[in-house]
Amino acid sequence: MSNKLYNIGAYGIPTATRLAVAKWRIDRLRWSSHAIAEARKLVNNGLVSPDSIPTTFSGDDEEWQLVEVETNQLEYPVKILVRRKVNAQWTLVLIIDDEANVRTCWANLNTDNHRTLDKSKFNCPL
Repeated sequence: MSNKLYNIGAYGIPTATRLAVAKWRIDRLRWSSHAIAEARKLVNNGLVSPDSIPTTFSGDDEEWQLVEVETNQLEYPVKILVRRKVNAQWTLVLIIDDEANVRTCWANLNTDNHRTLDKSKFNCPL
């Protein structure tokens, strides 16, 4: 059995998986060197302010929208993609794993509606 990938815009995220992510409490996010470099670009280009770059994460924080979840064979979340509106124009997107590592980040326009989402890459909740 392999990992599963769920996306809110494809077929949705199973309720049990969303509830498991809601229990995540990360007191100190560990940013990879790649994620730090990407965050610096966002700040230096004026897309986000330095104080919009998080150091903690709580899965039940309503400011963050859960967009995508990868689960292991036991259906436990091992990687999530979340987004949060940071200003009138931009949304900050993070990929965080279950060991509190921020793998990467980027900014999307708030008006981005993801019309190019390839649903064939995602699992459908049962």
